[in-house]
Amino acid sequence: MFWGSADGQVEAYDARTGERVWAFQTLETETRLRPGPAATYAVDGRQYIVIAMGPEIWAFALDGAVSARSAPDSIELDDLTRWVGPAPRPVDTIETAMLRDSCCAVGGERNAIDEYAFNPLRVRRTVGDRVRFVNNGTMSHTIVARNGSWTTNTLAPGMFEYVTLEETRDIPLSLHGASLVYW
Repeated sequence: MFWGSADGQVEAYDARTGERVWAFQTLETETRLRPGPAATYAVDGRQYIVIAMGPEIWAFALDGAVSARSAPDSIELDDLTRWVGPAPRPVDTIETAMLRDSCCAVGGERNAIDEYAFNPLRVRRTVGDRVRFVNNGTMSHTIVARNGSWTTNTLAPGMFEYVTLEETRDIPLSLHGASLVYW
C-alpha cells in the first residue's frame, strides 16, 4: 500500500503487517503539497510507482537510481496534518464501498461504485467502543488496523463484523487491495 503525505514523503507499507518498507522524498524541505493517488505496476519482475505531486508526475522503479530531492522534514506529520477531507464523525458502523458520482461527465451525471472506499471516510471513536464494518461491495475484504492491533475475518459481500477498539483516535480510513485501516 502506498501513501503520500503533504510534505512530499511517499511511503510504501506491507499490506499484511502495516510496517513501512520504503520511503522517498519528492519535495524540497518545508514545502507542503497534497499528493495525488499512487499507482504501481510491474514489468519483467521489476516494480514501478507513479504518483502525482502537484503539477509534477514522479515515476520510478522502487529499487531505481532516482535521487530524493532532500531529506524528509525533521518534524513528522501526524495523520491530522496529512489528512485532507471531512471531519471525523461519531458513528458505530463503517461501510466498505461507496457510490461515487461525476457531476461533469459528458452526457450527464455518471455513477460508479468505488470498491476501495469507506463510508464515512473518517470516524472518531473511544476506547472500548465496538465498530461494525459492513462490506457493501462486490468483492471480499479483510480489514486490518495499520498498527496490527486488530483485524476482521474476510468479509464476503453483504457480511459484517464487529471490532472492539483499544485506543482513542481519529481514524482516516483507506481501503486499498489488502484493506488497511489507518489507525
